Amino acid sequence: MQWYKVKQLIEKYLSNIKDVEIIIYEPNDEVKKILKEQVNNINTILTPARAMLLYSMFSYESLGEHSSLFVANKFAWFLQRLGENLKLKFDVSHYGPYSIQIIHVLHKLNGKYIKKVIRVNIKDINKSADNINENIFLVVWFKYFAKK
Repeated sequence: MQWYKVKQLIEKYLSNIKDVEIIIYEPNDEVKKILKEQVNNINTILTPARAMLLYSMFSYESLGEHSSLFVANKFAWFLQRLGENLKLKFDVSHYGPYSIQIIHVLHKLNGKYIKKVIRVNIKDINKSADNINENIFLVVWFKYFAKK
């Protein structure tokens, strides 16, 4: 539904309420970005490359660690260095090899193989992190299925 139609409906049905101040916050680019990241990709195909990345991250989590975009980048880099054709371009980063494409892979898997991708504010972790890519600490929660 288009926002201007939603706004008209809200104003129409709430305009009769007296003695209450109603403030409508319109969606902005930041909200749209967050919503786009949380889309459930039910029809995502699990390619061999994606399966290897997911399995690596799952194994890492089973050792008691937490998966993140940082971890996904390291595993993808190692998989590619070991000869797997992931078709990723890695750049030199403050924390080692980094590919902007990994976040897109995680968002594709979000909702079907990954339960949730959430943002962690790096400023809460490291006060001197003014010039660090904040996306590197996106946390990944896996969706586990019960064995039958």
